[in-house]
Amino acid sequence: MDDQMYHAFYRVESTHWWFIVRKNIIIEFLKKTLKDENDTTILDIGCGTGFILESLRKFGNAHGIDTHRDAIAYTNRRLRDENASTLHNILSDVLSKKYSLITFFDVIEHIENDDLFLQKIKGGLKKDGTICLTVPAYQKLWSPHDEINHHFRRYNKKQIIEKLTKAGFNIQKITYFNTLLFLPAVLQKIYMRFITKKAQADTTPPVVINTIFRFIFSLEKYILKIFNLPFGLSIFVIAKPKDL
Repeated sequence: MDDQMYHAFYRVESTHWWFIVRKNIIIEFLKKTLKDENDTTILDIGCGTGFILESLRKFGNAHGIDTHRDAIAYTNRRLRDENASTLHNILSDVLSKKYSLITFFDVIEHIENDDLFLQKIKGGLKKDGTICLTVPAYQKLWSPHDEINHHFRRYNKKQIIEKLTKAGFNIQKITYFNTLLFLPAVLQKIYMRFITKKAQADTTPPVVINTIFRFIFSLEKYILKIFNLPFGLSIFVIAKPKDL
């Protein structure tokens, strides 16, 4: 990911409708997944600037890792402690410890060998451990925004199911989300891909638009309690290893 993206994310995450509601949806599902245990340990891989990691700490002892020094600096500034570290090489050292929950939100699209990554993650889970992840949906929605974020790919639901099954996971929950705003988002991506040919700046929209979009996207938190959504800009997954 380009350096400028970490600076932009840290600046807008606490006000931008997409970051706020995405986190709320993730946390809502994790409330139902995680048991009330004193020894709950959480690893957030690709923690970015610590926006979601900050909320994960409410569930237990949460630690974040990232490959970029700026990300770690922003995380430690947000959390006001040294709770995040830079991952220099492979995950082996980090996963020598067992975790109750391993999260990686919008991470595996940045990894060239995502199959190997998923296999390694499995070895870092406690008995009855859980993984939770999100990925961007649909390769056809590829845009300059994916390029500036150094993505290798986008996914569909079938691909994620196949990859997790191959890596030895049973899927507990999988759904698309960011569905209600799908059409305007697609139009924006078409505009970036074919007209401007560059990513738009990551800034919080004007207050009125930001409030409307936040309200609309927030409705999905309640819809997803009833049924899964058939399409969307992102995919959300909770899974457990088959042999644990």
